[in-house]
Amino acid sequence: MADFRRIRELVLFAAFGVVLVLWQLPTAVSACQDKQNENSRNSSKRSDPDQDPRYDVSPEQVAAALAFAEQHVPQIKRLLSRLETAQPSKYRTAIYSLVKETEKLQTYQGRDDERYKIMLPLWKNHKTAELILAQVTIKGENPKSREKLLEL
Repeated sequence: MADFRRIRELVLFAAFGVVLVLWQLPTAVSACQDKQNENSRNSSKRSDPDQDPRYDVSPEQVAAALAFAEQHVPQIKRLLSRLETAQPSKYRTAIYSLVKETEKLQTYQGRDDERYKIMLPLWKNHKTAELILAQVTIKGENPKSREKLLEL
């Protein structure tokens, strides 16, 4: 009975997250566009991820993270390959984040299978929502994007 309650709470939490994303979608898109404009004006003030050693990850870590991500969210590889050619510094930041997230999930898999079973679907939904938001930022909002988010 306690497992059922915990699962129900997690499902409700995930559903709330999706509703929150949908509610803030128009605001998020305009905020992203505003942030891009601000970043282009202030690009000289920020540290470049290509020059910042905090973003260093080994090729083995990148390969493992990409394999894990592709296994669970196949669309991510296509987006990252586009990002790599179009905006290398954002690609490096995204890869660094992906490596850290997948390493954390894989430690759960080895130590706490129950937590892994809970965290993996949440991570997949989060990444899928991020992909849809990226598509909306690139292509503009459309009804299919809203439908995809509602399916999550």
